[in-house]
Amino acid sequence: MWMWSSSSMENLVVLLGIVFMLSPTSTAASDFNKSLEAKALLANLWWRNNSSASNHCSWPEISCNEEGSVVKIDVNCLNYCYRYQYCVQNWLDFSSFPNIKALSFDDCKLRGIIPEQIGLLSNLTHLSLSRNFLSGKLPISFTNLTQLVALDLSSNYFTGILPSQIRSLKNLVHLDLSRNLFVGSVPPSFGSIVNLTFLDLSGNHLNSSIPWELGNLQKLERLNLRDNNLDGTIPSTFGYLNKLKILTLGMNHINGSIPLDIQNLKKLEQLDLGRNDLVGAIPRDLGKLSSLFYLDFSSNKLSGNVYLIPNPCHLEHLDLSKNLMTGNIPNGLSRCYLLEYLDLTRLLDPDSSNQTVIAGTLGYIAPELAYTMALTEKCDVYSFGVLALETIGGKHPGQLLSSLNRFSGYGISLADILDSRLTYPSDEQIQKDLLRVYNVALACILTDPKYRPTMRSVSQELSR
Repeated sequence: MWMWSSSSMENLVVLLGIVFMLSPTSTAASDFNKSLEAKALLANLWWRNNSSASNHCSWPEISCNEEGSVVKIDVNCLNYCYRYQYCVQNWLDFSSFPNIKALSFDDCKLRGIIPEQIGLLSNLTHLSLSRNFLSGKLPISFTNLTQLVALDLSSNYFTGILPSQIRSLKNLVHLDLSRNLFVGSVPPSFGSIVNLTFLDLSGNHLNSSIPWELGNLQKLERLNLRDNNLDGTIPSTFGYLNKLKILTLGMNHINGSIPLDIQNLKKLEQLDLGRNDLVGAIPRDLGKLSSLFYLDFSSNKLSGNVYLIPNPCHLEHLDLSKNLMTGNIPNGLSRCYLLEYLDLTRLLDPDSSNQTVIAGTLGYIAPELAYTMALTEKCDVYSFGVLALETIGGKHPGQLLSSLNRFSGYGISLADILDSRLTYPSDEQIQKDLLRVYNVALACILTDPKYRPTMRSVSQELSR
């Protein structure tokens, strides 16, 4: 039988004593930390004016963990700002919040610089300080926030260059530094933040060319560099961004041609290259990007024919205006039943006054006007028909236009066409009137204009 030695007993007594002493000490330390958090919160007039409960974990802007320590502060200043000159009177004592993971002070009228002390929040994963009056340079201590997943500092007055040290935030998925006063170039080191899915640097004063290293961000779904002073060409490495859905480079000084590699972005839904200095022809294979619904190449120096209408066409916005393109308007536009905005205003010869213009909402424009420029009174009839169908059904008929041209309205009940949000009319006369409007509208949107009624006939039919 194993026997305890005197030395073993002594060690056990010492160990039990340590455990006994540490337990209350740990609890006391936890209570002390919570006390510091409450004190730091109450030092700011925001909570002094809006929270009467003694337990700060019960305040609507505060979330705590099971131990009662603050892990999230999410202040909705829009509901209270009008009451005070500043919503949040001063910065918190960040050293009092060792466990905080999310901090949001949007629309809080915060002013001045972000204190270097923010680097003490080493567990922070989400930081949002958008739409304030913050200024100066970003604190160097940001490099300590290595757990950050989302950083939003948009709509402030930050100045200086974009710090390349942001590359140390390897866990970043969402980075929004838009609508500030940043200058200089886009750091090539941003291309090493490979977990990014969202990058918005728009609305600053950034210059120089776009670094090719951004092509390394193969998880990127949205890239917005709009409204800067960027020049140079579009990097061919953008063709590697195969998850990209939104690419916005408009309102810069980007030159050269549209790279053929853009055709590899099969998931692209929005492409904005407008108001730059692009030249050459639009790559024909861009027409293979069937997910596109927004396309803006306006105000460049693009030339050649237009071949980029996708099939199937899901375009809702198409702007090719103020370029140097020639040739006929593509027949493929007749397939774009969802198109709500179209601008093909173009100058055929810079030395002449000859212009070809078509601008407006193609969803209401007759097919013959959209792709042959044949303007007759029957074009207005078509537009009226679409508008009438939209009024009855509660939405633009869109792809229904093609089927409505192939089948007559016979056998269609009012329940099939009426806006489902409206109460079904019980009055039989109202039911008949609505069906009559529907049948007139159906005649108005026939593809062949010679079979459409005149507006006089439409007016007489609806007035009887």
